[in-house]
Amino acid sequence: MHMPGMGGYFRPVMILRSASFSHLMFPLLLITPVALAGQVVQPFVEHWDAKKTIKKSEGLFVSGREWGEWSFYDPQGRLVERSEFKSGERDGHVILFHDNGQVKHDGWFKRGVEDSVRTSRYRDGDLMEQGSYAMGRKTGPWMYYFHDSLPMLREVWEDSLVLVTDAWDSTGVQTIAAGNGTLRAYYASGNLQEESTYAQGVKNGPSAVYYPAGNAQAKGRYRGGVKDGLWEYWYSNGEPEKKEGFVNGALEGPYQLWFRNGAVNVEGWHRGGQKDSLWTWYTT
Repeated sequence: MHMPGMGGYFRPVMILRSASFSHLMFPLLLITPVALAGQVVQPFVEHWDAKKTIKKSEGLFVSGREWGEWSFYDPQGRLVERSEFKSGERDGHVILFHDNGQVKHDGWFKRGVEDSVRTSRYRDGDLMEQGSYAMGRKTGPWMYYFHDSLPMLREVWEDSLVLVTDAWDSTGVQTIAAGNGTLRAYYASGNLQEESTYAQGVKNGPSAVYYPAGNAQAKGRYRGGVKDGLWEYWYSNGEPEKKEGFVNGALEGPYQLWFRNGAVNVEGWHRGGQKDSLWTWYTT
């Protein structure tokens, strides 16, 4: 399951070679004399404004590539990222900040991709999520937390397989244990967004997705982590949008699609995940 705050989170480096440098928190100590031998070292600072009063980024170039510690700022001059670089790529400690100065993401990179532990926090400093990366891919156990740092979800990543092992609701009641139970996700308003049954760590059984107003958006079943059987979808106005069937995750059987006004749009048939037999398209 993909949770808020996950995924790639760093800023791209904007390289301007003509700016001058005025400050570096950890200057030449980050680079050994051997690494500097015979190379061109150029301190660098970029500003948001023409008068050069608000910094945008600052760091050190070695032979035209970013090295050592770099800092990045928003247009108000607030620090938004502090990262270590090697040969033009993030490599080492990378920290992102909320606009109030609290740490947002704290992790490690290797050759430009996330590697090792990553911890994310809410604006007030409460823990949001924590886990590990291996060369840009999530690996091992990951924990996610509600805003008050109460546990929300625990999942285990192994290659492309993700297993949900435990889940809790906002009151602390456990709804999934040892991979079995029901997972519920909510909108910020508190309305139910999704409700799915799990068995052995994957979706298995009835599943439903809802619009923010509370009306159904999609309903169907999973089997072993993939869609199986009839799935129905609705527009936000309550009119039917689509009906389709699945067998072990592949489209199978009759297919219907409607316009928002309730008129039929498309009718057809799937077999083994591919369109089959007669298909008809209608105008409004």
